[in-house]
Amino acid sequence: MLSPNRVDAFCGSGEHYARSTAIESIITSTDDRIEAVSVPASREIERIVRSQGGVIAHWDSQMLAVPDVARQLGYPGPYAEIGDAAISNRLVDPQSRRIYLTFVLPGGVRKTYALRAFDMQNVCSEARLSA
Repeated sequence: MLSPNRVDAFCGSGEHYARSTAIESIITSTDDRIEAVSVPASREIERIVRSQGGVIAHWDSQMLAVPDVARQLGYPGPYAEIGDAAISNRLVDPQSRRIYLTFVLPGGVRKTYALRAFDMQNVCSEARLSA
């Protein structure tokens, strides 16, 4: 997975920053199933991530191996193209979190879906200054 082209980080004050390795790990830990939940508008998703801490990552184009989702969305193979990923640090339950992925569907239409991710790490890190 490529590092995002741009990351909007909502990691709080101080020496916190978004970790691209955490972003990648969380996205690739999805259960390859679109959740049957109402997906908020993009401004509401940003408000949620901003209030709970997290990131919104942006790619020009990133292929993600999610064979069942790819088939459901009409892709010809096991990979689906994503453009954005919204990841908050709030967990849905002790074992997972909800993330919002914006897929670039065949034909170029962008649509956001909710998926469950099982990587529990904090997407933000605290920078440590060496003495």
